[in-house]
Amino acid sequence: MKMKKVSLLLVMMLSLITSNVFAQQSGDYFLGKWDMLLQGAPDGDMKLTMLFERNDGKLEATIQGLFGSSDAKITDIEEQENSIILYFSVSEYDVDLKIEKVDDDNVKGDIVGMVFLKGERIKSD
Repeated sequence: MKMKKVSLLLVMMLSLITSNVFAQQSGDYFLGKWDMLLQGAPDGDMKLTMLFERNDGKLEATIQGLFGSSDAKITDIEEQENSIILYFSVSEYDVDLKIEKVDDDNVKGDIVGMVFLKGERIKSD
């Protein structure tokens, strides 16, 4: 009976460790630099660059070109299996940008479900 409890505990611990590793790997898909195109923005289509890095286990993002020369300040990032949600403020409005994996080098998404995004990974030579 005691052996069954120990075995069950080991299986549960391995499951948690394995799921944690896979969760981290899924978010790592987004790491690197991306060319993005926002379509249908109030000021017309916008090109921007996004950079995703992992520092101390935490996913961080920078959006270049959204506000001219300055970078957008990301307040939070929510990682999911094949997507991420970035939260930031624009003109006193809190907005969310959802980005989903399409294939190895392409993503799609939207800002608050109204402005659509498509992106392509920038590959370094």
